[in-house]
Amino acid sequence: MRRILLKIAYDGTNYNGWQEVSTGKGIEEVINLSLSDLLPLERPKVIGASRTDAGVHADCNICVFDTNSNIKEDKFTFALNDRLPLDIRVRESKEVDKKFHPRKNKSIKTYLYKIYTNNTMDPLQRLYSFYVFHPINTERMIEASKYLIGEHDFKSFCNPEAQIVKNNLSTIRHI
Repeated sequence: MRRILLKIAYDGTNYNGWQEVSTGKGIEEVINLSLSDLLPLERPKVIGASRTDAGVHADCNICVFDTNSNIKEDKFTFALNDRLPLDIRVRESKEVDKKFHPRKNKSIKTYLYKIYTNNTMDPLQRLYSFYVFHPINTERMIEASKYLIGEHDFKSFCNPEAQIVKNNLSTIRHI
């Protein structure tokens, strides 16, 4: 049995987040369906490093799956991209140690929020920016952002049904 790591990029506009949910299509579900199409006798399931909410995009989320396939590690990229919709892409595929677990691997998340300011909305920015029609005071925003620096408990931002809350995991993060 081999463990294959996939580096995934996706535009989450048409998805209900990473995880498989009953209320809509998730990125994980689409990847699993593509894997099942590629490996019908195995029907592998991915384990993701991080979940994203509905409509959220990712530039480099990672996941792993186990397989007995003899497909070369780097060929999974091309084989899966042939089966995936254009808004989900495998950037890289490689074999990793069987013990590797994406959620237990130390990682860094970077969030990018864009604010588009102009008197009219740019239709090419509408899905990827927050639109404000009036000028914003960036100096005050920078000053306010300083309050976020340091260690904080983000439990109040979590859904009470989230795994991190249900499993009593730490919601304290350092920014």
